[in-house]
Amino acid sequence: MNQPSNRDRVPRSRASEAVRGAAGPNGAVLIVEHDPDLQTQLARMLAREGRRVVAAASCDGALALLSAWAVDLVLVAEDLPGVDGLELVRDLRAVAPTTPMVLMAEHVHDAQLVARLAGAVACLVKPFQLEALREILGSLPLAQPAT
Repeated sequence: MNQPSNRDRVPRSRASEAVRGAAGPNGAVLIVEHDPDLQTQLARMLAREGRRVVAAASCDGALALLSAWAVDLVLVAEDLPGVDGLELVRDLRAVAPTTPMVLMAEHVHDAQLVARLAGAVACLVKPFQLEALREILGSLPLAQPAT
């Protein structure tokens, strides 16, 4: 996963500029996933789509990254160690109230409803096809990847 260098850093206060400026127009995505294999797979797919990726494996890491970096989308695992992904969505929503968030859940039972109540715009049930993520990316008003 990429940790943006200081030269690429876009302060949160300039988030609207990030879509058009230094961090975008490539649709930056924060992945919050503790499974390193899935985190890597998602990061590679998103990078192939031309998107910048930052990643965290914990609640604290996600909050720190979202506080410091402008992103256009957050993918949050529901099954993070030590914290429920839904709780994390609520916490992240306080830091970035307009950033779309997608919950990645283990179980299908009412996951869509619960995710929306927590403030997520969609829910992917693991294991999911990467095409399902592409469909969600295509349905959201995100900055488009650089071509």
